[in-house]
Amino acid sequence: MACHRIFHLAPNKDMPSRSAQAESFSLANMVPQVHASNAGVWEGMEGAARQMALDEGEVYVVSGPAFIGNNVQRVGNVLVPTHLWKVLYSPAQQRAGAYVTANDATGTYSMVSVSELEKMVGVSVLPGLPRGIRDSAMALPKPSAQHGGKKSKSNTKSQPEDDFTLRDFSKSILGAIKRAGQH
Repeated sequence: MACHRIFHLAPNKDMPSRSAQAESFSLANMVPQVHASNAGVWEGMEGAARQMALDEGEVYVVSGPAFIGNNVQRVGNVLVPTHLWKVLYSPAQQRAGAYVTANDATGTYSMVSVSELEKMVGVSVLPGLPRGIRDSAMALPKPSAQHGGKKSKSNTKSQPEDDFTLRDFSKSILGAIKRAGQH
């Protein structure tokens, strides 16, 4: 069995404010995921979505877990998704498509239409989109390090002052526990 850690569905670094970054640490935005997938193909998908948003000015992104087949595992009482998916809708192109990746270390993924994804996962994603947009898969950028993955140290900028880190989150939790103990 692969080692699963808890990772964000919507990345912390894409949040528009410090408050939104803090809220991204909610368990509603996290799932058990194999680290190799999170640091590999999933990070590439996040980067591709980020780059598309920068290029086009506006992109809608919806991400989620999928429990496909009979081999769903548990960690304690938590179900581990067999797959993860990310839908991108471009208002500029009037097109949408979805990435689907296995929650394993293989790095395998596919690109499908929104309608195909909905059949796989049993969830209506972006239900307001016209059927024609949902049925035809947009050609999505290949998820890779060049689309927002890890960069060499020479290319990294210092962290913006507004970035919320796990350290900040830990401090806020410890502060809340301390305040609760004083009452």
